[in-house]
Amino acid sequence: MGRVRLEDAHSDTLAWLFKPWEAHGLGAHFLREFVAATGQRLPSGRVRFVETRKKITRAGERIDIEVRGDGWVLAIENKLDHVETPGQTDGYAQHYEVSQLPNEITLGIFLTRDGSSANADTFFKPMSYRTLRLTLDNQKPNGTSEATQVLRWFSDHIRRNLEL
Repeated sequence: MGRVRLEDAHSDTLAWLFKPWEAHGLGAHFLREFVAATGQRLPSGRVRFVETRKKITRAGERIDIEVRGDGWVLAIENKLDHVETPGQTDGYAQHYEVSQLPNEITLGIFLTRDGSSANADTFFKPMSYRTLRLTLDNQKPNGTSEATQVLRWFSDHIRRNLEL
């Protein structure tokens, strides 16, 4: 990727992987396994959209990745090297609790190099980049050979540059 520590590039790559309709050939399987790796379960139902750096508060705060499906929302805060700012995940969790629709399930994941916990640890479940890589390595893509190569490169990049 040429951007070893650029958080937005990693979020964009993950957002691509979360879109079942993309050429990577993983369908929704990777997204479901990614969530399962944190001990949570993504409800059934299709993925409706995936957005990166989505503005979620009037103050302009942005969650790194938001995935919306039929009756569910997944919020992912991605931290490569930066630490959580005071009140950041607490504010995000409060936003999702207030904006949650009836019968809608909202899940949160705090993705860091070492799998550390967020301040809002009851909402955001921790995940390390190593767990992300292991989840990615367990996938059986049905996409093009080029897409399969991109998945391999991303996995190798995580192993070499981001795992602690």
